[in-house]
Amino acid sequence: AAIVRPYLTELADKTGEAATLAIEVDGVAVGVDLVDTARPFRREVALGRIIGDTANANGKVFAAFKTIAERAEILARPRPQLTPHTVVDANELAKELDGVAAEGVAFDLEERNLGTCAVAAPVRDQLGRVIAAISVIVPSGRFGPEERVEYAEAVKSTAASLSAFLGYGRRD
Repeated sequence: AAIVRPYLTELADKTGEAATLAIEVDGVAVGVDLVDTARPFRREVALGRIIGDTANANGKVFAAFKTIAERAEILARPRPQLTPHTVVDANELAKELDGVAAEGVAFDLEERNLGTCAVAAPVRDQLGRVIAAISVIVPSGRFGPEERVEYAEAVKSTAASLSAFLGYGRRD
């Protein structure tokens, strides 16, 4: 986590919002590091807490970059309606995951907790495997269209920098 801390700090400074690192443990996203800001916000995420499968930005990042078979398995599972915004329809979720894979960024718009939004991007190792997700957690009142674009770019840039540090080189 010491390697990641400066990246999270920079992201939190850039956005003014809490930055987190999540890894996947047994098919679910788990928050392992967090840099908070002085801005007021009551977060529902604690370190080591299971964030869940696809009703959050980190979980969507992990699901989007799975093999076709693994993704089909995820989509076949029933999903609880955690909030009115939780995507529970498999076809709708499949489309969203395709978008995440294409854009390299995932959103949670009050899907897990009302009042909480997030944007996440994948961190890759030298072999290109997604090994973690970096995200910014934002209260919904501070997450309008401009912030969505700005924070998505910031998260993608931070994730790309960390991936490069870990030896990942894009092969486009």
